[in-house]
Amino acid sequence: MLNDFFRFLKQHGSNYFVHWNMRDANYGFQALYNRYRVLGGTPVTLDEAKLLDLASALVDIYGHRYVEHPRLENLILLNGFTRHTFLTGAEEAQAFENKEYLRLQRSTLRKVDCIAELLMLQLEGKLKTKARRLPSWVTTVYDHPVSKAVFIVSAIVSIVAFFFAVITYLH
Repeated sequence: MLNDFFRFLKQHGSNYFVHWNMRDANYGFQALYNRYRVLGGTPVTLDEAKLLDLASALVDIYGHRYVEHPRLENLILLNGFTRHTFLTGAEEAQAFENKEYLRLQRSTLRKVDCIAELLMLQLEGKLKTKARRLPSWVTTVYDHPVSKAVFIVSAIVSIVAFFFAVITYLH
């Protein structure tokens, strides 16, 4: 399986890869690289700039409370997807112990399909979350460089006024 995976990466390594929380040495790409090395292979490593962690991106966009944990499962349910063949982490561990590899494969494929659908919904502006959304004109104004400059100037003026008030009060 890892031979096929790294052969695929060799052919498509210049593409972007969307993933869900595969950013640490225990469960991420680094774990795959390390496992392949242990088995005697030479892994094709991906450029970090080509990896998009959808889980992290959604937190950056909507904040930490956009959906309850476990986020993937709850986001799938919130957006009306079925859990057909989807296994939780505990269910996957049990399936592995029971040597139910076909169930594991189906669960993995279901998660891949769901992540792709969630990405499409996000790109289309149709992703359902529990985050409160601001009207688009508010975010446009907030993101404008002039607004940021006004905020900085206002903060500086407020700090100076505070110190001036304290100094005046003490005299």
